[in-house]
Amino acid sequence: MEREHSLIPLITARAGVIAAIVSREAEHVFTEFKVYQSVPRLAKFNMLIDEFFRAQKMVAFYADKLHISPNYLNILCKKHLKISATQLIHQRICVEAKRLLQSTESSIKEITFELGFADQAYFSNFFKQQTGVSPSDFREKDKSHKKWQKLPSNTKAFCKYLCKTDQFY
Repeated sequence: MEREHSLIPLITARAGVIAAIVSREAEHVFTEFKVYQSVPRLAKFNMLIDEFFRAQKMVAFYADKLHISPNYLNILCKKHLKISATQLIHQRICVEAKRLLQSTESSIKEITFELGFADQAYFSNFFKQQTGVSPSDFREKDKSHKKWQKLPSNTKAFCKYLCKTDQFY
């Protein structure tokens, strides 16, 4: 009984930390949403990236579609999104590369060409520069994570229980 009462402050503190993290993430998402509402060119830029990122990786292409200069598009991005226009394009390419690496059995060479890169070495260098790991290492880490996910739920629960208690110490 006494042990249960001693856990209440700990649980309350952890709940507070979780609430703070969720609140911070929600604030970030809503702030970004407000930016796209208040600056329609950035919203249009984002839609154009989604449509053309495989074939067009240069800011000048998107700026031309928006009828503004590449420099002005970059200024808008840096002012409102805190990243450059090029970084925004690169982020979208990385999201798609990660999705393809995780959810398909396509070879890295096939993914390279699907994303509009001329050769696999250039894509691999780009991916590693953006993520810190090579495409093959990323895929391998994802496979090991999926193995953990395939464990029976009672096994995962037992492992989590052991990690949370003093059983390992």
